[in-house]
Amino acid sequence: MKRKKNGTDLSDIGTTQLHIKHDVQVEKLESGLARAKVRDQLVIDTYLFEDKITVGQHAEAERLLELAQKAGVFLRSIDMGAVIGGNGKGDLANTGFIRWRYAINGIKRNHGVEGVEVVQDCIVENKRLGEDRLELLIKVLSRE
Repeated sequence: MKRKKNGTDLSDIGTTQLHIKHDVQVEKLESGLARAKVRDQLVIDTYLFEDKITVGQHAEAERLLELAQKAGVFLRSIDMGAVIGGNGKGDLANTGFIRWRYAINGIKRNHGVEGVEVVQDCIVENKRLGEDRLELLIKVLSRE
């Protein structure tokens, strides 16, 4: 990361460790600043760049990841404003969790428990899969 006080050469291109660990694309913004964009932040991103999954399968994986996030699968701190006075978003059980349940039940119906497990391992927990399990993930993401 390089910064000058006068603001004429301000950039955020990431650390050396970031560039070693990830595929980083440095882009120049309209303002003339440089910004680093991590292209393989998730395992599903890596599979896309390795041509193991298609763009459509990647979009389905991102949809499942968003459903999991909205269902509260990932730990987060409590919104104290919502606890005290409510925030008008509705009950979690009636919104994100139900959609996640429908998606998981559909996967289980079509691909069994193993299909749910590959989604859990790869998409939710961000773990790489072996070739046999990757084939199942591809079927799940293709909605076959």
